[in-house]
Amino acid sequence: YMGTLNSLPMARFQDKMSDLGASIKEIDWSSAQLRPFEKVFYDPSLRRDKMTPEQIHEWRTEHGIKILAARAAGDMLQDADQYPPLHDFADSQLPPEILQEITAAKFTTPTPIQAQAFPIAMSGRNLIGIAKTGSGKTLAFIVPALVHIKAQPPLQRREGPIA
Repeated sequence: YMGTLNSLPMARFQDKMSDLGASIKEIDWSSAQLRPFEKVFYDPSLRRDKMTPEQIHEWRTEHGIKILAARAAGDMLQDADQYPPLHDFADSQLPPEILQEITAAKFTTPTPIQAQAFPIAMSGRNLIGIAKTGSGKTLAFIVPALVHIKAQPPLQRREGPIA
C-alpha cells in the first residue's frame, strides 16, 4: 500500500481486543453455590511470646509500621493488636515444609514487613503492604499465598485462578 496513514480506513487500525469479554454474562452471586474454603491458618493464642499492647505499639513505632483499617465488604479490622508482629519464623505457624525452605534459604528472622504481614494474611485478612525495595515484601505475601493455595481443594475445569 502506498499512501499516508490518514488515507487508510480507520477500521483497520482499531483495537481488535476492544470488545474482548463483551459476551461474558454477569454472574448473579446471590444464587451461586460456592464451596466453602479454609482461609484461617494462624492462631495468635498459640504464640510463645505474648506481647502487651504497649510492646506492640513500641515495636511498630520502632520499625515504622502503621496499620490503617479500611472497611471492605463489611469486614473491618477492629483491633490491630490481635495481630502482633512475629519475632521469629517459629511462631509463624507455617507448615514444616515451608519452614524448612526458609531455613535452607538462610532466613533467620522475618523482616518488619514479613513480621507484621504474616499474622494478618495467615488469618485470612486482606492487607496492602507498602515498603521499600528489598524489604521482603514478596516473601511477605507469597508465603501466605502458598499456604492458602495448598489448603484449597484442587481446581475443577474452568475454575481459577486460586491466588
